[in-house]
Amino acid sequence: KVVRKGAGAALMKNPVLAAEIVREVKAVLDKGCFLSSKFRSGWDLKSINYLDFGLRLQDAGADFLCLHPRTQSQMFSGTANWTHIAELKNQLSIPLIGNGDIQTPEDALRMYEETRCDSVMIGRGALGKPWIFHQIHQLEKNNDYTPASRQLILETMLRHIDLATHFKPESVAVKELRSQLCFYTKGIIGGAELRQAINHAVSAEQIKELIKSCEGLKF
Repeated sequence: KVVRKGAGAALMKNPVLAAEIVREVKAVLDKGCFLSSKFRSGWDLKSINYLDFGLRLQDAGADFLCLHPRTQSQMFSGTANWTHIAELKNQLSIPLIGNGDIQTPEDALRMYEETRCDSVMIGRGALGKPWIFHQIHQLEKNNDYTPASRQLILETMLRHIDLATHFKPESVAVKELRSQLCFYTKGIIGGAELRQAINHAVSAEQIKELIKSCEGLKF
């Protein structure tokens, strides 16, 4: 819906307009309020324009940028081309955040090393493992990190339920939790059975009881 309206990634096809938007927004921002933009490598593989696009946004007044090195047509298929992050970083004078295919703490440090980006952004890689951010800091500082324990995973799932039902009506939260909680159970013995049970749950309390009763799961 966003792209069909000419917004979002569709602006990769109109870098002049994208830069104009940044310039106009920057002009009305309060002092001390930073302006950033996140974009892709291009619209498709035949129109890779992240270098020109990024430089235009920098010149228009962006304070920092974030690049996800896939095209819009790729969506999340294939592999993120981190070389694009490194090449854009070499051209910019403002900070650049790298994004794409960071699933582990090791991936984050490897992106730093390979691209020299100023920071990393994690999206899908944090689903079901929000502790990845702390693990990255541990790995940077100590060259090692603490794996998520079974207790941490279960406690985080329960906390996730509490937060979801606090901010949204339970009927809405339960529908969303069915997909969100499944990420925590990937790769564990018995996880498939728990996911199936959660998908049939009709209340937050029922989901909690399912999680509390999963003593047989091996993490």
